[in-house]
Amino acid sequence: GVNTDQCVFGTLQDAQFLGYDSFLVEDLCATTSPNFATEMVEFETGSIPGSPGLTAVVNSSSLVAAIASRSPSASAARL
Repeated sequence: GVNTDQCVFGTLQDAQFLGYDSFLVEDLCATTSPNFATEMVEFETGSIPGSPGLTAVVNSSSLVAAIASRSPSASAARL
């Protein structure tokens, strides 16, 4: 996503308010804003211990692995 502290964070908040499960893919987001803006998103999303944790924070490798483990071909291979 572009502008982690603006568009991405706003979309995560909207999803949360509408009852959707959501997650932030931290290594696929960036911004040109100052570091404190990214730190705010990290705090609000739960990346930092003790933060409110509005959403799950993952990296792209773990997301791809999770999707692959749920694919029909992965299920067939386990049989």
